Amino acid sequence: MGLMSNWFYKTPHEWRLLLQKGRTFELTIKIRLLVASVDKAMEMGINWWQSDSYMTSRPKEAELEMENKMLKEKLDRIEEKIKVE
Repeated sequence: MGLMSNWFYKTPHEWRLLLQKGRTFELTIKIRLLVASVDKAMEMGINWWQSDSYMTSRPKEAELEMENKMLKEKLDRIEEKIKVE
């Protein structure tokens, strides 16, 4: 039997190890492609995920401004109540 026949005849455990290595290798390639794609997109000026409120933990400026306005109005009402009493 030649080299190819020795390659074909493996134990089930050896086949499992080969499949696990293959999956790991496939995942590594997918991650590398994703990182390369993101880097290329950023070079092209495409970065929508950085400002999308669902994709980032930073709140948008408009949301902060609205919350700030509501808090100021609430504070004004509280101050008015204190002045009346």
